[in-house]
Amino acid sequence: MGMSEKLNQLFSKISEIEPSLGLEKAVLVLIEFERNKKLRLKLAFSKIGISVSSLGFLYAVFVLGGALISSDFASMLALVFSDLTTVAQNWNTYAFSLLETLPAIEIIGILFPALVLFWSFSFYSKISQKNFHRHLQMRMLA
Repeated sequence: MGMSEKLNQLFSKISEIEPSLGLEKAVLVLIEFERNKKLRLKLAFSKIGISVSSLGFLYAVFVLGGALISSDFASMLALVFSDLTTVAQNWNTYAFSLLETLPAIEIIGILFPALVLFWSFSFYSKISQKNFHRHLQMRMLA
């Protein structure tokens, strides 16, 4: 008698035990509870990300506004409206002067909170949409 025949005989003698309906339902309820718990955690993190990045973005906007006011960028830009003919005649020099006074670090600093804000909104909407479709599927199955 080979090894595979012995295994077949052993497994053929085992009677199949079906779990009770209550156990099956309890396991499915616990699985659904864990899924909802993970979903709520992801939604909470995305809401925190939206809040923190919104505050960071507002702060960066105020810092950029202060830098624009303290630099000569605003006064250089105002020359376009007050002395258009002079600016048009010397547009090359004017453009370089405008670029020199541009607060580039503050502009770059505003990009990070904006990127995190858009990413958080995207993550939140993706999770909410998935949850909504799953909720509809569960309603149809019930």
